[in-house]
Amino acid sequence: MKKGLVLFFAVLLVAFSGFRAIIAAASVSEGKALFDSKCSICHGLDGKGNQAMLAIVRGDIAKLDLTDKDTSKKTDAELSQTILNGKNPMQPFKSQISIKDIQNLLKYIKSLQSK
Repeated sequence: MKKGLVLFFAVLLVAFSGFRAIIAAASVSEGKALFDSKCSICHGLDGKGNQAMLAIVRGDIAKLDLTDKDTSKKTDAELSQTILNGKNPMQPFKSQISIKDIQNLLKYIKSLQSK
């Protein structure tokens, strides 16, 4: 529980102390490597959703599409919380990745959304 609270407060601190500046310095290539290994199984290599996973989202590919307009409107803090804590049926990754990893993932996800 302590570890979870520390991580939660670390995310809040980052979010409130120039989160955008930190994200700008994050590495897109490191984010892509992490995305390919941890996220692409569900979200697809292009971030538009893996068609093979439609059954777990009851046919709603938008739940897997990180490039759609609803996901593109989410703040970095909202996306960070989803990555950390999961969102049904997505598993939480807070015990598997670091804050720097999240920053890199966000940078890469934003790059997919701009294509």
